[in-house]
Amino acid sequence: MFIASYKNKSDASVKKFIILVAILAIGCGGIAYLGFHQGAHKAPPLALMTLGEATKGDLNSLKFDNLDLTNVSAIPSLPTLYKGTFYLPDTESVVKEKAESYFKKQAKEIKIKYDRKFFRPYNTKYRPAGCDYEVNDITMSYSRSAFFSCIRNYDMQAFNNSLPDKMFDLNGKVGRKEKEDVEKLTGKVNTLLHNTGRTFDITLSPHVYTVTKQQDGKTIKNLHFQMNYKGIPFVDVLCGEKYLSWFYCAASFVDDSKNGEMISLEGMSLKAKKLIRVKKIISAVDAVKLFSKKLSGHKKYDVSSIRMEYMSQLTDKERKQLDEGAIRDDLKEGNEYVVSPYWAIYLDATPNGEIVGYVNAQSGEVLFVNNRTQFIEE
Repeated sequence: MFIASYKNKSDASVKKFIILVAILAIGCGGIAYLGFHQGAHKAPPLALMTLGEATKGDLNSLKFDNLDLTNVSAIPSLPTLYKGTFYLPDTESVVKEKAESYFKKQAKEIKIKYDRKFFRPYNTKYRPAGCDYEVNDITMSYSRSAFFSCIRNYDMQAFNNSLPDKMFDLNGKVGRKEKEDVEKLTGKVNTLLHNTGRTFDITLSPHVYTVTKQQDGKTIKNLHFQMNYKGIPFVDVLCGEKYLSWFYCAASFVDDSKNGEMISLEGMSLKAKKLIRVKKIISAVDAVKLFSKKLSGHKKYDVSSIRMEYMSQLTDKERKQLDEGAIRDDLKEGNEYVVSPYWAIYLDATPNGEIVGYVNAQSGEVLFVNNRTQFIEE
């Protein structure tokens, strides 16, 4: 969760804060805990299998009173899997060195002339600290914690307050038209990443695509990304204060005469600190069975996708600091995160209204996350 106060800050700092809040509002998982419900259940010991064995099994043939797996695609293979600690490194010197080059390249990409008088040098009053470029309806940021943004002709208040008309879990079944849209929009994000002049251990993969048609006729297309480490994504759904969700990478595009767009990415400087290779886990089939037992029996859910994800928590040291009164800032450089593999079972991937079952791939513990409780019978 991003926590900051913009009272008595510069206009640029306030704008950066608003931009970040807006992208969180459209990003996977949202920023509010309203309607949040979760529960945990410890399962009895289960058989552990190799990574190859754990993804086998005909999920579509499984029958449950509360789950329908008819439309679930094949489980992605698991070449490697880890648990351990990640951290956000100090990037102050990199930001100071590369920010202006990024602005020049990105200005060329969006077809505007770069003018250095609109460049705002490194400022520690920004949250996160970094550099900005602002001219007319265009704002770009290059900051610590790998916060990169490019906003052009984008009305954040108008475009971020509508529920989507269509939602696509990109790990499930998706039509050709939607795939083409996602590829086009992903290309814009990849170009922005290239223009940062950085290399990362973390990669991005499209996760959820939504389409919203407004009353004024404009169509807003939102693309939400998951951060990945060697092919395994990090959880990007809010799961309560105990957990950290990496929902900071998203892009929004508007079909109108101005071609408004907003791209905002944060957290990709994440690095592995100390990892242990996980060689045996419970199977996807057993994970679904455990989750089914957790769910209420009088409502049947369609499962859109099942895959392995990394669940993150703060370290004991940082939890102690919070207990002693420290302000929580999940993306503060220097933070460390404890990461464990979980099976993720998606019932609804709609941003801000996700319903997901997470099953610890080693212990079998079940975490049920329902971010739209008000719409569900329990």
